Amino acid sequence: MRQAKDIEAGKADPVAQSGSTVADALSILVTVATVAVIFWLSDQRTIAGYGTEHDFIGSMVGEAERLLNGLPLESKFHPPGFTFVLAATYLGVGDWFETGKAISIFSAAATLVSAHLFFRLLGGPWLALGAVVGLVSSATFLKFGMQATSDIYGLALFYVAFLLAAFAAVRQSVLLWFAVGLVIVLSVMTRTNGLTQIFLLGIPLLQVGLGYKLRAILGCVTGIIVAAFGFYVFATMTGSNLRPDGTYHNLALTYFTEERVSWEGMIESRSRFSSLYEVLTHDPVAMAKGYIRDLLDIALVRIPQLSGPVLALLFLPGIILAVADRHRLLLLGFFAITLAQLALVNFKAYEPRYHMYLTPWIGAGAVYLLWAFSRRGDVFPLLRNGILALGAAGILLGIAYAGRDAQRFASFGGNPEMSRVLPEVSGIVAAGDLVVARKGHLAFYNGAETVYLADVTTEPEFRAVFEEAKVPTDGTLYLFVGEVERSKRPQIAAIVDDGLPWLATVAEGDGWALYRYAPEG
Repeated sequence: MRQAKDIEAGKADPVAQSGSTVADALSILVTVATVAVIFWLSDQRTIAGYGTEHDFIGSMVGEAERLLNGLPLESKFHPPGFTFVLAATYLGVGDWFETGKAISIFSAAATLVSAHLFFRLLGGPWLALGAVVGLVSSATFLKFGMQATSDIYGLALFYVAFLLAAFAAVRQSVLLWFAVGLVIVLSVMTRTNGLTQIFLLGIPLLQVGLGYKLRAILGCVTGIIVAAFGFYVFATMTGSNLRPDGTYHNLALTYFTEERVSWEGMIESRSRFSSLYEVLTHDPVAMAKGYIRDLLDIALVRIPQLSGPVLALLFLPGIILAVADRHRLLLLGFFAITLAQLALVNFKAYEPRYHMYLTPWIGAGAVYLLWAFSRRGDVFPLLRNGILALGAAGILLGIAYAGRDAQRFASFGGNPEMSRVLPEVSGIVAAGDLVVARKGHLAFYNGAETVYLADVTTEPEFRAVFEEAKVPTDGTLYLFVGEVERSKRPQIAAIVDDGLPWLATVAEGDGWALYRYAPEG
């Protein structure tokens, strides 16, 4: 009990205390090996995929180009925090896709290190080892670590903020609390769901000393104000928009569309709702039921999928035990903030990438529980060793399964279809051309622009898409029909397959075709 009070008062630093050399060595070994594997797998991916990497090439790269060209930022879908990092890194890398992957690899390393140090600081070496194990056991973490997206970057900011706040609390450093405030704003300006990190302001309230509490909170608030003011000055000087418009459409997408996660569902929500008030008052009972249903789904079904069933089964008892052991009140405070993040993100339909922040906690609790059980002297040794062996085997199998899943994902090369299409259309599509398509990859890799293929059902509506396209004077308008277009726009694919006099085939292959718009027939 005395040690807990000393830690909360900043008189003892767990990092400086003697811990398990084995656990620390394993954490370092696993971290280095994981980053090396992610780098190796990332190198196998040469073309952006159709999933979240479409968002990267479709909107994030465009925003970064606007920044580098001195144009105002639009921030249609996300705040611009990642845009600054992407643009700055691109200047040193020179290729947008490689830049995105490099940021993810570095962010994965930062997440592993910061999560380890955070749990090492507040709970000791076995919680820290578990945090690393939880991340490595997550196929989602490994796969997004090799992709060009902002997801792992946002995750790194989450745990960097936690680590800085833990250091600030243990060492009672107002300067570190100022840094926490800066990172809170960076998190919010990267993803709006980073807003829950504002609750880090409550961590000093769990400590002793009224004067320190006030200084800590003031330091953190000052950091928030300084960072927010910096973004405000940038927006004012450049005319940039820093806040995505219509984020309430995500609520409508989740609760009032059948698709729930697709762009088609977003189009539907935008056509039906024009304000947050309309969404909240449309059917609040259905929203409440859906929210509870999704929350139960995460607790009962999705958590085992995040880091494996063995870790999921053991983690909550382990976290409770870790908090109860010597009354780790600070650890409980951070866990409460993590649950607040879960409560906020649950307003959006479940996607594993939105819940990676749980994986260090899942691993930390499970490994700590096994370690605590290994110290029980009242259990028959053979039984104890057998249970520990089963637990360790289950964890290793989970890591192996996640690694296999990540390797299979990387083996596709990023985008199997585009790897076949791009060599065939090289020299046909060029800068200044427009490509009508559901996904923007073909245009992106040829320096052209994409015209979104709307979900129309008749030939006149389909032709209107081409007639309304603003083609540059020296440009050509193309239509690309591939696997995504056939699955998402089957009626259009059928119309095209029947033959249209105003579309001329210029290239085709297995399941795909590129057409040139010929209005004269």
